[in-house]
Amino acid sequence: VELDFHELDIVPNSSVTGRPVERAWIIVAIDHFSRMVVGFFLTLKPPHAAAVVECLRHAVLPKNETLTRFPDLQSEYPCAGYMRLVTTDNDTATWADVVEQACDQLKIPFRYCPGEMPEMKAYIERFFNTLTHSCIQTAAGSTFSNPAERGDYDSDANAAYDIVMLTERIAT
Repeated sequence: VELDFHELDIVPNSSVTGRPVERAWIIVAIDHFSRMVVGFFLTLKPPHAAAVVECLRHAVLPKNETLTRFPDLQSEYPCAGYMRLVTTDNDTATWADVVEQACDQLKIPFRYCPGEMPEMKAYIERFFNTLTHSCIQTAAGSTFSNPAERGDYDSDANAAYDIVMLTERIAT
């Protein structure tokens, strides 16, 4: 399983105030062989250990809760269980004691990739590219990939999704 964080090119709204907040982040666990997303977690915080643990929790548990939350999901989402190996970036969010303890309890070995070698996690990098171009940059509030692409588009003024709605858009 490849695991990685990605800052999304979208400005979500606060579910409390309805006002735009900082860009959202997603952490994804993708099966190297089937290319299926086995777990994911959206957060408004930059990469952190609790998000890694939540993503791993989502990956190992049956997807009953996900299927109930998102009835428009197009598949049965038949993935759950333990992973033989998780490959991830060598960064502080994955070094945390809480991540190590969770992996020890779940008996999941972690392999850290050397820095600046995205080819060691090619499938998840491709997934992020597809997610960005087919789902995120077509949504209201997109920041696009760069200022030239964005032009005069006001991402904050057009923000239409809170984190729950954004999770549903990505899941379905």
